[in-house]
Amino acid sequence: MALVSLAFPVCVMIVCWSQLSSSDNSCPCPEIPKLNLTNLPQQGCFKIHDRFRYKCMDGYLRKAGTSTLIKCENPGAQWSKPSLVCIPDPRITTTQPPKATSTTTTESHTDISSYSVSTSAITSWK
Repeated sequence: MALVSLAFPVCVMIVCWSQLSSSDNSCPCPEIPKLNLTNLPQQGCFKIHDRFRYKCMDGYLRKAGTSTLIKCENPGAQWSKPSLVCIPDPRITTTQPPKATSTTTTESHTDISSYSVSTSAITSWK
């Protein structure tokens, strides 16, 4: 009788442990975090060690020294901290070019035939 009373709690522990360990962990990583000035991240099922690359929105580029890559890491099944910074694309101008305006030019001539030029030399007599 002593064996039966000891076997029951052990059996219950094994069944409970088996149910806990078989819980649905097929998608342990949370949604990919949204990041300013990037396209919306894809949604879906992510596992430990899965990677994701952010993409800056049109008109923006990755700032040098930052990374587009994040990874779902263990422990905790959390995404690594993103370092990406998107900056305005310097090749795209945001100012409008000046509008074309029509200008008229007039030519002016000065008649120099009525002017006289005189030169004088100063010499000193010793």
